[in-house]
Amino acid sequence: MITDQGQAHPQRPPIAHLFLAGARVAMPDLPRDRRTWAYHEAGHAVLAHILNLPIVEARVHAATLKTGEAGAVEIKWPTTDKPAPIPDAEIPAELRELASIEIATVFVAGVMAELALHNIEAYGWLDLDCSDWRGARRALKKGFDSDLPLWFCQKTASAVLAENWRHVIAVAAAIEESGTVTAAEIASLADI
Repeated sequence: MITDQGQAHPQRPPIAHLFLAGARVAMPDLPRDRRTWAYHEAGHAVLAHILNLPIVEARVHAATLKTGEAGAVEIKWPTTDKPAPIPDAEIPAELRELASIEIATVFVAGVMAELALHNIEAYGWLDLDCSDWRGARRALKKGFDSDLPLWFCQKTASAVLAENWRHVIAVAAAIEESGTVTAAEIASLADI
């Protein structure tokens, strides 16, 4: 592909672009209340819905709001008649990279939704020690042997959630009100 200036423009940006992160930053103190947790779980749920992952439900557990792990988005992976795993060497690198980016982006979407709710922009690579970040790092290491694309996942989650913020608001309101929303409810709230 050629740009207007006659210079070659790559079809796919070099993977190195995914590694260009800002400075590591600490997570700001946010309220640990039911509303914040509802938005956190809604961020995961909406991104998983957009990626067409098999969501079962998203929920907040009122009894554990103070523990730091107050909710969950349950995804049902196929478990019956599961074929033998394909050795990593037989999966094209681009497919492993894409899958690891998508999974890591779903993991970080919860925190990115919390930040958006409180109108806070993360101007660097969030350096968190929580289950979502550990999951994102594990996913990225499967595709890249590194967790450096985490910054890219943060920015992607923020952008996708911003484009679908009305859906996030609707799912968060449903979670906050009833504690749980099903996959069908998450899908139906996309049209609001």
